[in-house]
Amino acid sequence: MSMSGDLNIQEIMLRYLNGESTAEEGEVLQRWIGESTANKEEFELTHRLWNDTAEAALLSVDTEKAWEKVRARTIEKPAPVRSLFSWKKALSIAASVLLVAGAFYYFFQYPAVSWSVTLAENGNRQLLLSDGTRITLRKGAQLSLPNNYGSGERQVKLKGEAYFEITHDAQIPFSVVTDRSIVRDIGTAFLLQSSGSVDKVTVMEGEVSFAEKSSSNKLITLRAGESAILENKGPQKEKADTSNLMSWQSAVLIFNNTMLSKVAHDLSDYYSIEVEVPEALQTTPVTAEFRNEPLEQVIKELRMLTGLKVELTENKVVFTK
Repeated sequence: MSMSGDLNIQEIMLRYLNGESTAEEGEVLQRWIGESTANKEEFELTHRLWNDTAEAALLSVDTEKAWEKVRARTIEKPAPVRSLFSWKKALSIAASVLLVAGAFYYFFQYPAVSWSVTLAENGNRQLLLSDGTRITLRKGAQLSLPNNYGSGERQVKLKGEAYFEITHDAQIPFSVVTDRSIVRDIGTAFLLQSSGSVDKVTVMEGEVSFAEKSSSNKLITLRAGESAILENKGPQKEKADTSNLMSWQSAVLIFNNTMLSKVAHDLSDYYSIEVEVPEALQTTPVTAEFRNEPLEQVIKELRMLTGLKVELTENKVVFTK
């Protein structure tokens, strides 16, 4: 977070602790707290400092003497009480205390975190993390891993699509953050698809919690066989269709009396090409299995199986009678 962002959060925290924050500021703060263990611990530290300095913040003193009172408080010496003064002055003193304390907290308690980025540039790529968690990135996906992974928290960032097989640890939960959402495991294996405008989670084993970053307190829990999609509204739960969902990893497409509309969808996803099927042909049943076959061969077999015309242009596959 930038310095200006840090200052803004500090100001919101002060207003929140004094009971003067707006509902919107409260949501911003709660969302920020939920983003990481470090943020949560900073808020808890700030809360403690606020309670410790609340009495001193009501005293009529100049800045230097305010600092003397804070230093005295840290070695458990009582501060003399003087006349009250305005909230604005109290806020400025408390802000100074909290900003310096926050800086100490970050520089001495939490050294700067660096992130290593892995890009599945030329094909799918598998990563094995230090805790045994296995992540398979689909071609084009990008995963960011902090250098302090496993020390207090296990959080990674994702752009694109990846399959996660999590080594569960109730003491140090695992979470994935995208541009729009936060997924936390509750002992599970799941697929996360993040395109920037749409996030979708499908749970294969166990459970996950799924929330929009802008409303992290409004989360839903998903169990094996369930999916949720985050688009224009909050996350919406739906029944998972796992057939061919992992074909990009297995290189196998299986259709068993499957409607042509679903075949078209799976071909489009697997080969990254547009597939067009007229409405009148969408219910045509298809039974076939394709194992790591080039698109041209799949089209030939579909012609034979369905009796339909299937044309391949540069950017599209078109089914017609």
